[in-house]
This record gives sequence, structure tokens and C-alpha cells, in this order.
Amino acid sequence: MRVEFPRRLREVFPIGTQFMATVKVCQKTNTDGSLRGREYLKASDISIILDSVKDQGLIAKVKESSISGLTYEYIWKDKIQSQI
Repeated sequence: MRVEFPRRLREVFPIGTQFMATVKVCQKTNTDGSLRGREYLKASDISIILDSVKDQGLIAKVKESSISGLTYEYIWKDKIQSQI
């Protein structure tokens, strides 16, 4: 199932980082109120499980050439240096 989750958190923390969140089941609707697309989860009240964050890890970054902003490249980071 797809999860709507903040891009910034996916970019800052290495793959494998675990998060705890409140999720809500959502589905898009058309202007006439009919349902459109598949159901998905929307995350809120997100917290990080600190024991899951490693000093080194694989980070997902949006490719600069991505028109939609949904194409990622994966790079190794020595340490998490960014702040949320």
C-alpha cells in the first residue's frame, strides 16, 4: 500500500531508518464526489526510532533531472549532517 510521507525525511535519513507515525486511510475523489485511484495511507505525527538510524547509510535523493520530483538516486553518506 502506498504511504504519503514527507520527502524531506526520506532524503535526510538513511534507508532502513524506522519511523513511528499515525496513519489515515485516504482516497482521492473527483469533483462529482466519486472515488478516484487506489486507497493510500497518509502519515502524520511522525517520530523517528533512533536506534534504527546508523552513522552511515544509503540516502535517497531526488535526481536533479527529474521533472516530476519522484525519481531518486541512492548515494552513501558518511554521516547524517542535515537538520529536519
